[in-house]
Amino acid sequence: HKSVDYIPNCSIYECLLLANQASYPFGRNATDQAAQRANRLLSRWISLHCRIGPKQSAAATTNTTTITTSTSTTTSTTAPSMEELPWSTPTSNERHETPHPEQKLFHSVMRLNADTNTVSGVEKTEEWLRTMQTLKRSGWTHCGPDVTAYNLLLLAFKNLRYRKLKSNLGSGERIPRGDNISELDPFGSNGVERVMLELNEQAGEGIFPNALSLNLTLTVLAKEAKNDGTTVICQRVDRLLLKVLGEEKFRILT
Repeated sequence: HKSVDYIPNCSIYECLLLANQASYPFGRNATDQAAQRANRLLSRWISLHCRIGPKQSAAATTNTTTITTSTSTTTSTTAPSMEELPWSTPTSNERHETPHPEQKLFHSVMRLNADTNTVSGVEKTEEWLRTMQTLKRSGWTHCGPDVTAYNLLLLAFKNLRYRKLKSNLGSGERIPRGDNISELDPFGSNGVERVMLELNEQAGEGIFPNALSLNLTLTVLAKEAKNDGTTVICQRVDRLLLKVLGEEKFRILT
């Protein structure tokens, strides 16, 4: 691509990702293949789009029509509404802002990796989150992470939590010790707690946890508490909620 005008825009790659997702039937191998192809497509887009300056790219992609993907994170039917949570009232529309087209590309690929229900899927999902952070620091602000990106990483942990590890781990996976996901470190409660605390520290970037963030985190911790048989996980949940909600709102819950 010798000219900026000929660099494929987000809409084209979004169509490719949709076609990739629809071209495979359901099944474990099909999901893995779809995720691998999506990873290659996004890597290709980054190599083409981000080798030019952010200002040049913005000029080249002005007035681009965006096609919304069907792979965005969906809220669980059991998730509490924002009104049911003792959350602060947003001071701006940042928390509910529509993702940029560039962010949607990352969301689509991260969702496919999260849906593989594998350790490598979790690792790749987090790798894309770190890539978004790196691109934002390099001046590509529309490629930066948002709450959806963090939620997709939490979803990857949740999906792995529900997987029967011994019977389903693929040939390329690292086999954990034991049958219980709680023995996976850092892919159990330690992982979701780490990601949730990192998300909670992004207020300066205009990123805040939402109801889905808490739902995904607490789902993993609750399942682990059930298997643990002690109050250790419950105590960790209390400390986590105290940090995320603040003392006043935490007291309302308890």
